[in-house]
Amino acid sequence: AMRMVAEQKITIAHLAPTMVQMVLEHPSVTEHDMSSLRAILYSAAAMPLPVLRKGLALLGDVFHQSYGQTEGMVSSLQRCQHLPDGSKRERQWLQSVGQPYPGVTIRLLDDDGNEVPGGPGEIVYRGGTMFRGYWNDSGATIATLREGWIHSGDIGRIDADGFLYIVDRKKDMIVSGGENVYSREVEEALLAHVAVSEVGVIGVPHLKWGETVHAAVCLRPGAAVSEAALIAHCRLQLASYKKPTRVTFVDALPKMSNGKVDKIALRRMVAVLSRDAG
Repeated sequence: AMRMVAEQKITIAHLAPTMVQMVLEHPSVTEHDMSSLRAILYSAAAMPLPVLRKGLALLGDVFHQSYGQTEGMVSSLQRCQHLPDGSKRERQWLQSVGQPYPGVTIRLLDDDGNEVPGGPGEIVYRGGTMFRGYWNDSGATIATLREGWIHSGDIGRIDADGFLYIVDRKKDMIVSGGENVYSREVEEALLAHVAVSEVGVIGVPHLKWGETVHAAVCLRPGAAVSEAALIAHCRLQLASYKKPTRVTFVDALPKMSNGKVDKIALRRMVAVLSRDAG
């Protein structure tokens, strides 16, 4: 892919975040002239902040993110338009999925359907590019499309400038001791460690707390770090109840065809590995 960009002077590429990471971590990434790229479009999964920072450093301000679903498109962000020089807001903008497309309206709702301005809450939206329903599945249509609003299943928040941030998938949120723990927040904390390449965070059953945080971690080639060290690293960045109680080291994370970590398969994998470990 890098050779093709250099030889054919490709100007636009569409890559899932996991593909961007593969390019940036390839040992020959600096040997190919990819200066012809004017835009790298990405979507389908969250881009880890360390990967995005590395991409901006190596390839420049070429990253454009789109957020939406097959059911409808929601928002977009062109990174080069929203990067103030070294301000505290830079990190926030890097983690945003942008502002709504023209004609798209977003609301954030709690579990009772009440609007929570600013959030966090479930992202519901409507606009000109929406589906009419699922083929031969009226039950799923009713659950997703209510009173003209698509219920995304994503939890989000909106800042004072109208930028949208994805906090987590609603079904992936962990409730530990009555406190909400967003898996993506824990994943970002772990990815900030230099030894970590990829991570998936899930909730596992616990007799006392209901659920506890469990992380499956892939290390970078040649890197080494202990479970205790990673937990201590998270404790410096997160409230104590959010840190992982267990870390399982794996060679690869199960993924879906769009590059997202398959959390259902990951739960099965962690259960098997935990059982085998006694």
